[in-house]
Amino acid sequence: MNTDVRRFNGNQGFRDNDYSPAVGASMWEDCPVLAALQDPALAHRYFNDFYDYTAADWTITTTETGGGSATEALSDAAGGVLLITNDDADNESDEFQKDGEAFQLVVGKPLWFEARMRVSEATEVDFLVGLCITDTTLIDGLSDGVYFLKDDGDTAIDYHCEKDSGDSTGNTGVNLSTAYRKYGIHFNGAGQVDYWLDGVRVASVTGANVPDDELLSISFAIQNGDGNARNLSVDYIKCFQVR
Repeated sequence: MNTDVRRFNGNQGFRDNDYSPAVGASMWEDCPVLAALQDPALAHRYFNDFYDYTAADWTITTTETGGGSATEALSDAAGGVLLITNDDADNESDEFQKDGEAFQLVVGKPLWFEARMRVSEATEVDFLVGLCITDTTLIDGLSDGVYFLKDDGDTAIDYHCEKDSGDSTGNTGVNLSTAYRKYGIHFNGAGQVDYWLDGVRVASVTGANVPDDELLSISFAIQNGDGNARNLSVDYIKCFQVR
């Protein structure tokens, strides 16, 4: 770790030069975290390191076609990890949305979202993470949200910026693996959504498909791509938005 203190866009913060050596190249660099710690009314924040897990805090949609059941439980892992395991039939899924749609992409209110996750299989699995409208078919039928999606049958991670089923989407150029990745989404408060993978900006979207008229919920999901059980490990999720 190679940390120093810098001021960027009027916000003082701590940076790790090894992780993001170029000034202005970190998604979190201009996030007013220190100011919000001094005055919590400046922003609303969500952080979960999964030392604890309460199922009632989430709306969970589970699809099960076989004789078994999906499981959601804390895993023995340093730093806290939530482990979601599907049953072993094709297209079985477990989809999570934080109770209460608490975030909206409103002009003048920048937002930062990041989640660190990994899956047990890179190809025969569908995987989603981001901010989405409440829906019982996250992977198969969303209408509004900003999120990453990996489809069954390949390893390409795609980005989506969707409003009223109008979808600006593309390939991030990054492939899914079974290693942990950091999935980041930043709304600049002026109509632009940026997508970051492992600290690198991979896409930017502006225009009519930015979902600015819906409240959104922290969301993630996993779906089997064949008849084998798949699991998703969630290390942490954090979201910060200026009030």
